[in-house]
Amino acid sequence: MQVDELKDYIKSLPLSEVVGKYISLNKKGGNHEGLCPFHDDHDPSLKVSDSKGLYKCFVCGEAGDAISFVEKFRNKGFVETLKELADVFGVSFEDNRSSQKLNPRFETAFRILTAAQAIYFSYPRETKAKVFRDFIVTRKISEEIANQFQLGFAPSDKNHLVDFLTKKDQENPKQHILNIAEEIGVIKKTKRGLSDTFRGRIIFPIWDHSGQVRGFGSRATNDQQLPKYLNSKESFVFNKKKILFGFHLAKAGMRETGRVILTEGYMDTITMHQFDFKESIAIMGIALSDEKCSQLKNTNHQIYFAFDNDKAGLQAGIRANENFLKLGLLPFYINLSPFKDPDELLQEKGRLELQKRIEQAKIFTDFLIEKKIHQNFGDNTDLKIKTLNEIFQLLSPLKLSIQATERLVAAAAHLGLKSSAETLIDNYKNYLAGLKPLRTTHSASSVQPQSTKTDILSGQNNSESIQAQRNVARKAENPLSPIDRWILHCALCQPSIILKRKFTEILDFATNKGTNKFILKLGNCHLTNDQNEYTKLISQILHEESYGSAFNNYIYSVLYSEKLVTQTDEDSEGQLLFDLKNKVTMERLKIKKKKLMQSRLELTHKEEIDKTDELIMEINKKITDLKNKRKFTNSNVSDKPRTQI
Repeated sequence: MQVDELKDYIKSLPLSEVVGKYISLNKKGGNHEGLCPFHDDHDPSLKVSDSKGLYKCFVCGEAGDAISFVEKFRNKGFVETLKELADVFGVSFEDNRSSQKLNPRFETAFRILTAAQAIYFSYPRETKAKVFRDFIVTRKISEEIANQFQLGFAPSDKNHLVDFLTKKDQENPKQHILNIAEEIGVIKKTKRGLSDTFRGRIIFPIWDHSGQVRGFGSRATNDQQLPKYLNSKESFVFNKKKILFGFHLAKAGMRETGRVILTEGYMDTITMHQFDFKESIAIMGIALSDEKCSQLKNTNHQIYFAFDNDKAGLQAGIRANENFLKLGLLPFYINLSPFKDPDELLQEKGRLELQKRIEQAKIFTDFLIEKKIHQNFGDNTDLKIKTLNEIFQLLSPLKLSIQATERLVAAAAHLGLKSSAETLIDNYKNYLAGLKPLRTTHSASSVQPQSTKTDILSGQNNSESIQAQRNVARKAENPLSPIDRWILHCALCQPSIILKRKFTEILDFATNKGTNKFILKLGNCHLTNDQNEYTKLISQILHEESYGSAFNNYIYSVLYSEKLVTQTDEDSEGQLLFDLKNKVTMERLKIKKKKLMQSRLELTHKEEIDKTDELIMEINKKITDLKNKRKFTNSNVSDKPRTQI
């Protein structure tokens, strides 16, 4: 299938069938409902209408069709979403909009992985698997988060994936599919034949940064299973060193907070998201590669370490810190003590405690320096110099930047060394050049009383400068103004007015560029009287260009809640346009009045104040006239049904 064919196919499916692949739904009346995955939902507020082909959350306002649901849920682009849906529903897909062809081995592997994920996700929800439910309850994982991270279960009773692959995709040789499935490690050869690799295990899908499944992590469900943790093997599609667990799910949280929190394991990140730290990702227990660090640097967000509170966690932080320092980044350190990891801290103390620790977090390099200099050196100058050389090594990735030199000078002063800043920096230069480390003669004259224990950088980095490093500007999406909403509402519910001259005059008052662009496209379409076909037409317009999530949510919300007016006449259209123009004019007058009243507060000359008061009085008169005009019109209008603005 090509793009348009696949879009039509997806739209032909019951929406509940598509959404139900990602979250749990329950039938209620003629619709379905479930916990909304786009906010912290405890009482099912997401309504799914198969008849309309639309969903809407009546709490957070998210709304859309099948494709937009998967786009938002998986944080994927349009084409990547179509590819995933094609795999989930077992149909072929060719992106004819791009000349670039995916390597057939990769394409087959991705289809296998997506199918495996769907099987692992669906099985425990369809069978109500007790082992899976017990795990979710024991680890205190909400249904919303379990769905968001697509947590699943690989049953032990039979080879579900092998059975599926031997029946799937008749267009390709079956053996070719099985060979690739074995190569990427989701099935394996045994004495009895082919077997699923993951059996009787909790499954954690592992995605790349774009949301494509690359492999799986798994956890045993009883003490007799070995190993306790079993992951996908390294293959041409899965390289653990290049993947950050949950990265694609954390993008929105990273943009919102301006930071990214690194944890060690899956469960830490999953718990962090459950407690609304949605900027969290996991390094999956291995060292951060240069590639991963560069990837995180490119996000332009501040880095925070929330590694386990043990020696291994500290070493993981030291290794990661060195790589970030080479890139000129200074990560922060979240002190989890006395808890062993973020999961335990959150379960024991809750969100506010971790939020407080994030706000109190120190730069990790400073934390390491303080550990070195806060020792009892006594009068041992050589030991102090040895410690300073260790600080040289710690700061060396920063080279001769001011971030390095200021820290080493401050550390030397705290150690009580009397050498001048110039001497210290010269010795640091020699260290960087590979020369002998700093040495001095041990003598009483070189000893200076130690200062009290304080932040060694209190003079160099005050709270304001640290806060400035943490805060990254977020480009907020401009919300739709009331005027835009009224115009769009009328055009959607009664599209016959779009080509009317009076409507085009009102359209000039729209403040969002997308409003004009959307209505122009709608006016150029061959409109239909069928509600479902009309919904598909609107969805197609929204998928062709980027209007923004607030814009799309409003359009889908109107389509979900309102009915298309198919029978109309000149009188009802005229009344609708009259009401719309009056309402838009009233809003513009109120905005103008508000601006004048704000500017009046800054005026000092009486003449200017009087002139402004006159303008405000004129606007008040116009507003009153409009209100009276509306009352008179409403008292004389017939009882014909009209579109409510």
